[in-house]
Amino acid sequence: MKGPLSLVLAGAVGAGVSGCASLNPPPSAAVTAEGNPAVRLPARLETAVRSVLAAHGFPPPRLLAGPGGVTWAVSPRPASTGRLELAVVKLTVQGRAEVRFVDYARVGADWAVLGRLFRGSSESEAAQMEKEIARTARGEKP
Repeated sequence: MKGPLSLVLAGAVGAGVSGCASLNPPPSAAVTAEGNPAVRLPARLETAVRSVLAAHGFPPPRLLAGPGGVTWAVSPRPASTGRLELAVVKLTVQGRAEVRFVDYARVGADWAVLGRLFRGSSESEAAQMEKEIARTARGEKP
């Protein structure tokens, strides 16, 4: 799991998806102009992910195709002037969403990943977002 996640993070933090171009799409997959596999999610699931992220202060996510039919939705939100939280949503083929946060802080001229001691309540917010995505995807109110 660390391989695909780090690949997704590299593409998202770099404000582009060039780091994900090495993913090999299946022969039948459509390819976008950027050379990345086009992501096709069930409309209800994509809407659920977008609306829950927006409700938590995240801009529209970038959707990235991963190996094994996994789709990643990645969206950053500023936490302060020199800090940002990256929401990484793993969407499985079965329609399950797993939400994780990766916190970054500006250190000099670069970004550093913050350890567990410096994170806020991201684990509880991630669990809440997973429940909200599931409910919204089922057509229930979050």
